[in-house]
Amino acid sequence: GAGTSGGANSYIQADLGSFRHVSRVEVKSAGSGMAGGWGQYPCRVQYRNTSNGWVTLRDFTSSLMPRDYITNIPVGTQTNAVRIINTNNSYCCAGTFRVFG
Repeated sequence: GAGTSGGANSYIQADLGSFRHVSRVEVKSAGSGMAGGWGQYPCRVQYRNTSNGWVTLRDFTSSLMPRDYITNIPVGTQTNAVRIINTNNSYCCAGTFRVFG
């Protein structure tokens, strides 16, 4: 798993180096068993488009990212980065964060 320090716009990012086709992303929230006692926090899963803007794939702001199962998010586009970004000026964490071509 991975986690960030608190604060506005903290995120965990998979940098792909160059634009590549991404078919899907898998995410799962960190559980309390992760070192540091991480929990679930409001966040968004986003990818960077060819105009360098961020596009939201899934919004976990009101319905938190599940920690009991992996969420499969279809992407089907070219990107050079995928990120999980916090939405409440707090921590950002993930127990699973996988990007597939």
